[in-house]
Amino acid sequence: PKKSIFGTTIETDRYIEQVSESPDIPCRVEAMKRLEGKKFVSIEPILQFDLERLVGMIFEIRPSFVSVGSDSKNHNLLEPDAERISELLKRLRKFTEVRAKRNLERLLRRTY
Repeated sequence: PKKSIFGTTIETDRYIEQVSESPDIPCRVEAMKRLEGKKFVSIEPILQFDLERLVGMIFEIRPSFVSVGSDSKNHNLLEPDAERISELLKRLRKFTEVRAKRNLERLLRRTY
């Protein structure tokens, strides 16, 4: 349908041991790159990442927007520090809209 939007979750650029039952991250990225139309990426729960690699993966997808959030269910996941998250948001904003979720406040220590 005309108002459809394709989306995926990409928690990190790294291989992660079964955080979810989703396909592995490279498969999700490749599938999204092939899709035509409006797309978005959710980075939630955000996990530790390599800044250049994660930004590159998101850039290749060419999303209309990216939503970023933290582990809202207290699973004690390996989360990045505030400085790394801030830099990620800054870099993503250079090529797409960024929607920071309120639960990200816990990691950033400030309000959006």
